Amino acid sequence: MRVSFMLHLPALSMTGHVDELFAAIGKLGIAVRGVYGEGSKSTGHIYQISNQVTLGLAENEIIEKMTEVVNRIISQEKELRNKISKETGIAFTD
Repeated sequence: MRVSFMLHLPALSMTGHVDELFAAIGKLGIAVRGVYGEGSKSTGHIYQISNQVTLGLAENEIIEKMTEVVNRIISQEKELRNKISKETGIAFTD
């Protein structure tokens, strides 16, 4: 089973944190692709995050692992957005 999430990560992308994050989750067996799947690049800071391991795990294990990883990414994105917003004010929002 393949589980995929589409995430909009402008703060992580613009600050360069996205590369280290994707390297770390790659070690967990999670692939990061662009909007249009394998071989595509991100458009508008939108990424497709999905599991690479599809055999040997129960469906609920895959879903739980992916949900946990994605929730951590979302949390990091929110924290970084808040930090940038406080530092730059309305410029970041625009």
